[in-house]
Amino acid sequence: MVGTVPDNILVTGKVVTGKTMITTLLSNDLVKSSNAVNVNIHVIYAYCENFTPNADLLRFINYKMPLINGKEFKKIGMSVANNFNYFCGLLNDYDGIIIVLDEIDQLCDPDIINRFARIRENNFASKNLCLIRITNKANFTAHLEARTKSVVSQQKSSSFPMMLYN
Repeated sequence: MVGTVPDNILVTGKVVTGKTMITTLLSNDLVKSSNAVNVNIHVIYAYCENFTPNADLLRFINYKMPLINGKEFKKIGMSVANNFNYFCGLLNDYDGIIIVLDEIDQLCDPDIINRFARIRENNFASKNLCLIRITNKANFTAHLEARTKSVVSQQKSSSFPMMLYN
């Protein structure tokens, strides 16, 4: 449906099956199609192995969001709360944000997923976002905190990359 944010997506599969490549191609195509009909969608790709504390990840995401509506980038510091609040303010300027978290299992605290997934529900922002989480570990969700596990326990489908190759 036009104007709605898609469900969060968990892409799992063996090494070198094309999970990242397919996700990148599809998200780039989505941005191009959205721009053609004046829908402001932005995709942020984060390779999670590069971010030890969640504050680093949030700062990276904030830095990667193009500023619109006359906003200027603000230095926020290292606080997770301050960086998250700043992100929520930027999120409201877009029709949709997709955050691709590649190698999500490498985050020191993957429970940040819970915070992102409940942005609108907890009145942090008026818009939702779509999280695409990519991992090689099929049992990634097994060790998550219960709240986060409930957010990522969505419908499972067959292997995403393999469907496209058949």
